[in-house]
Amino acid sequence: MWNWKKTGWTLWAVVDALLLAYLTVWPGALYPLLAILVAQSLLYAWRDASPITFPVQLRVFYLLIVIVGLVPGLGFLNWLQFLGTAASLTFDYCPLARMTVLLPWNRVVPLSWEVVRVAIFSSPRNECIVHVISGVGAPVTPAHTPAHTPAEEAA
Repeated sequence: MWNWKKTGWTLWAVVDALLLAYLTVWPGALYPLLAILVAQSLLYAWRDASPITFPVQLRVFYLLIVIVGLVPGLGFLNWLQFLGTAASLTFDYCPLARMTVLLPWNRVVPLSWEVVRVAIFSSPRNECIVHVISGVGAPVTPAHTPAHTPAEEAA
């Protein structure tokens, strides 16, 4: 069986390396970076049989942030993105996932300071942040969990 967790980590490591290369020494790294992000989004949409699962949302938002960072004056977003991806790879703490989980369609509990606190300050775990947030007050709905590997949702 395919190890989605290992593949996800490897793809993010390649993405982060390409983003750093683009930001520092090789502007041409932007093209393989964008290609990998588009391919990842499509691969995970295929894997989950849905274009709206949490892992797909993360990849699409990441791609959009790269694109927005191309606008003059907004390049700092790509540096923040690089640091956030490095944090995710090193400490298993993904700032983008923690912010994405707060969007209305990703939670089954009302937005509150407690939900924000849990999303931002809960320690990294082997479960998706969607499940952690859902534990604040309600169970996660089946729409939030892909059929293949629930523990791998955010990777």
